Amino acid sequence: MKQFSLLIACCLLTLTSQALHIDNDLDRAQQIARAEGKLVLVKFYASWCGPCKTMTKTLQDRRLKKVTDAAYITVSIDIENFDGIGHAQKYSIGALPTMLFFNSQGDLLGRTERVIGAATLSNLLSGYNIRRNRKAYKPNGYAHKPAKAGTDVAGMPIFEAPQKPQLKAKGILPEATAPPADRKRPMKGLRRRIF
Repeated sequence: MKQFSLLIACCLLTLTSQALHIDNDLDRAQQIARAEGKLVLVKFYASWCGPCKTMTKTLQDRRLKKVTDAAYITVSIDIENFDGIGHAQKYSIGALPTMLFFNSQGDLLGRTERVIGAATLSNLLSGYNIRRNRKAYKPNGYAHKPAKAGTDVAGMPIFEAPQKPQLKAKGILPEATAPPADRKRPMKGLRRRIF
């Protein structure tokens, strides 16, 4: 039993350390993305589509692979496949190639229905790769660690406005204090009189 659980742990470790690409199974990709806190990039294609082949080459660009390997699970869906037809209808795919971008919770962030270059796609993917789009599901119901005292939900320090002095009873402000004794008055000779 220990050997079997060790084998499963090794397989999962290998799976999570490498880039993940799934064919024709968007539901499985979204489950993995939810568990790992990754984004999902879905590419709809067809075998006869020339621009789709161009986008496949674009997705293999080494600069773009760095972005997708780190934060995305890529899914290729063939619209000629039975499951692909259902997804194409669900997301109103009218042109090829179409790419959809989902956050880790399965919400659609954006789409593109054209061939775009590697640099443009890299900028687009980097724009979607922000902390709030990568919340991993935790079994206790929290999508993040509970906030520490003095920090907000994202862990950033909270700066409170300085407290106003307490007003006296009947709405009268506190008495003015005298200026410090070491403060000198301005010299008389430097003042000008204007008539």
